Amino acid sequence: MLPFSPGPVPTTDDELTDRLTSGLLTLLRPEDPARVQVSCTGAAAEHLGTMHIDLSGADLDPVAAEVPAAGGTPVTVDRLSLTADPVTVRGVRLRVRGELPELPAAWTTDGAGILWLRPQEHTPVAGSPGQVQVTAEVADLEQAILDIGSPLLAERGLTLTSVRLQVDADGSAVARVQVQAQVRRGILSATVDGRGTASVDESMVLTLSDLTVTSDNALMSMGLAVLGRRLQAWEGRQIHLGTHLVGALAVREVSVHSTAGEVSVAARVGQ
Repeated sequence: MLPFSPGPVPTTDDELTDRLTSGLLTLLRPEDPARVQVSCTGAAAEHLGTMHIDLSGADLDPVAAEVPAAGGTPVTVDRLSLTADPVTVRGVRLRVRGELPELPAAWTTDGAGILWLRPQEHTPVAGSPGQVQVTAEVADLEQAILDIGSPLLAERGLTLTSVRLQVDADGSAVARVQVQAQVRRGILSATVDGRGTASVDESMVLTLSDLTVTSDNALMSMGLAVLGRRLQAWEGRQIHLGTHLVGALAVREVSVHSTAGEVSVAARVGQ
């Protein structure tokens, strides 16, 4: 699902590129707008040739958007592709790539007048399925946990000094996550264990569940009681990995892998 600045359907390459760039800047809120690069060719009202989005090096703070329901003026995109190597989204560094060939879509406008290109459910031609992959370094995820967890623990007089993340994923759509953290209060220190499950559905939405946090240190366990209640707010939390790219398309063969210090989520789009 791609946003364009308000107005009629663009019919030239320059207009398509400029208005998609404008829409992405509004939605993604990059720290440096120059990091959002768009290239479009073969523009026409009912047919688009190629559209490529490059977010490499961008630091994004995206806003939620209400995308219009299915419908609108049909359009076909020969090839839509995305490269982001790397991209930082709210403090988490990722590598993202996606390619969708022969994409049926529709032009539709929301209540604010924003024009959207919304992928429709489809079956790509034989031998040309779309692909989407999101990859993160374990070290970058550990840093994100430090950044998120430190202020929460500080409210309880605790200092988070280090984090070690382990992700067990064997190619299914579910990963088991364990976090071992070193926490200090004054001269006392202890190990805190956090566990949970991350699953990715066929809309490329990651859901967190079964979240727990414990410590063998009795004093530390008392301090973690409030953190545990805060953690429950993340139970069922959903993180959209590729929703804006795949839209309403059928997603197949979702897999999560953890190898060589990396965690990746990959999916085939279409039949």
